[in-house]
Amino acid sequence: MHHLISIALALVAKPIGDDDSRRRYYAGTIGTLRIQMDLSYDGRENVTALYFYEKIGRPLKLRGKLPLEGSMRLDEFDADKRTGSFEGSLSQDGWSFEGTWRNTGSVTHPFHLKRVAQEETTRISRGSRLTHAFHRPVLSGSGVLVTHVNRSLESESDEMMQSGRKALGESTDSPCEYLPVNVLEEKVTLAYIDEDLISVRRLHIIDGGGAHANYGTGCATFWLENGNVRELRLADLFQRERFIGSLSKLVLEDLKRQEASRVSSGEECGLDEEDLRAFVLTPAGIEFSFGPYHMGSFAEGTYVVTVPYPTVKGLLDPRGPTARFVK
Repeated sequence: MHHLISIALALVAKPIGDDDSRRRYYAGTIGTLRIQMDLSYDGRENVTALYFYEKIGRPLKLRGKLPLEGSMRLDEFDADKRTGSFEGSLSQDGWSFEGTWRNTGSVTHPFHLKRVAQEETTRISRGSRLTHAFHRPVLSGSGVLVTHVNRSLESESDEMMQSGRKALGESTDSPCEYLPVNVLEEKVTLAYIDEDLISVRRLHIIDGGGAHANYGTGCATFWLENGNVRELRLADLFQRERFIGSLSKLVLEDLKRQEASRVSSGEECGLDEEDLRAFVLTPAGIEFSFGPYHMGSFAEGTYVVTVPYPTVKGLLDPRGPTARFVK
């Protein structure tokens, strides 16, 4: 399990969830097709979401307003083109969202969504200033995989909060305390969920009070196999030891198309498993993320590359976790 390096910060840890949760994850159906949805609201009235069909995996954007007397409409967009809408009822406790999906013409299908997770945030503040925050999805249910992932993320959150409280206790003798960073934040979001497979994305933010905050990306994928849960390494997806050369070539070709400066200049010409450690599994493919400075300057931001399963089908383990996605 990947853990953040603990950095001294903090005062009081406060978990926020349930009624205060501004991010919820749903899974269910439109007609007979299964979908997953990541829905957030801004604390006022605006709602944004992403959803994908499990057979395809390409995300579509949704925008709307908070429910008025239980009714909510979300407009669907593919790029900037409106392609449909969800109109239905969001239950008062947020557990279900049901109604009618329609395209821009006359096609309609019923949709039925159930909440599979909601975000909980644990914070440490010093006076009115936030210093520590850990955002994580709390998964619904009590199965082996769900319980394992919930406990793992809760443990990471607790570790961050404990390090913050300890740091403050060690620095209270000084009237002019100096904290090594202004904000340390970890955001864990749900990328894909199934009965035996869960992938999460990570964003690490460190604000040291300089010209800009620094951040990095990470990921984790958990697989339930024969009653046991393990966090997957990249090699666990493949049946051949020499997969890395073919995979590296595909990823670098995509990064070059995106004009990642370290690749375009020839500085980065071969990737190993460490370079490709940040991956999630989605129906669209194996998604790799590269934070600032990895493939380009800070100004270039994060690069994301999705390798479709058909392009590496001959290398993948046919009995492994990607088998469900391979046509």
